Amino acid sequence: LPEFNILGHRQRLIEASLSSGNYSRLLADVQFNRASGHYMIQILLPTILIVIMSWLVFWLSPEHVSARVGLCAVSILALSTLMVSANKELPKISYLKDLDIYLGVCMLYLLGALMECVFVSFIAQAIGASKNTDVQLDPDRKVAKATPKQGLQKILLVLKPDNIDLFSKIGFPIAFATFNVFWMVYRSASKHVVDDLIPLN
Repeated sequence: LPEFNILGHRQRLIEASLSSGNYSRLLADVQFNRASGHYMIQILLPTILIVIMSWLVFWLSPEHVSARVGLCAVSILALSTLMVSANKELPKISYLKDLDIYLGVCMLYLLGALMECVFVSFIAQAIGASKNTDVQLDPDRKVAKATPKQGLQKILLVLKPDNIDLFSKIGFPIAFATFNVFWMVYRSASKHVVDDLIPLN
């Protein structure tokens, strides 16, 4: 089994009671651990690079809507392809695996970057529309009269695209680094080894 590491074994002597009498049985347990080196190189590292690549949208100008959304879309498609290829190598089980949770959280980070791009573009368009306010002529005085701004537009003008991008440049890496630290702590704490296991050394 090249995908597993043998941690050790243990022997147990039990007595089984059957209809024909009592019998002694010798049980041998072997504990395995899935080798994670392959998954670290082939899945986890490319996933981290894809998430970092999605942060490049925060450095692009809000006016470049197609470039920002396109980069996020490419990142999501790349991670989706990676998730499909990863599930093909793993056994078909009915419960969530650690890798499924990790890839799912990374997908949420990519969707968050995409939502940030759309929100920043919407605010930039709202600010541009406020600067180019429609001008109407008063028929009595023949003077220009500006149309009033909408209430939602006034609220959006308080937010600036540059400030949102700056917050995202700092917040997304810190949140992702915190998640990876928590993930490593969780992985190390979830490794359970039986007490009377005889190490294979």
